[in-house]
Amino acid sequence: MLDKDISILVGSVHTSVNALRSTSIVYSDMLVLTGVGYRVELIEPNILRFDVGYSHFVKVRVPVGINVVVDNTSMRRTLTSNNKKLRGDTLYKISNVRKRNPYTGAGIVIISEIDSLRKLKSTKSDKTK
Repeated sequence: MLDKDISILVGSVHTSVNALRSTSIVYSDMLVLTGVGYRVELIEPNILRFDVGYSHFVKVRVPVGINVVVDNTSMRRTLTSNNKKLRGDTLYKISNVRKRNPYTGAGIVIISEIDSLRKLKSTKSDKTK
């Protein structure tokens, strides 16, 4: 009986510590736009407007609690938040505006997910050389 009460208390204390820790930690990630003519603008404090090769602009609303820093020189966007889940959901929503082309590398990419590009299929003339 005593072990069960202790395990309940340990779980409660663990949850409380995680809640306090999450308010003091700031999570951040970077988004990179790669592609000819791809741009993003912060048109209002919580709205991003993407020009990523479609015939129209794509607007994405950034939820309250997410801070966006736009660096136009390096085409990098930094998202910071205390809420890890909210930041991850927002990153996923933004990266789905234009998924990365695996052959050319054009698109919106989260820095932590950058991997190598696929190689194009070789033709017979390439094999004989």
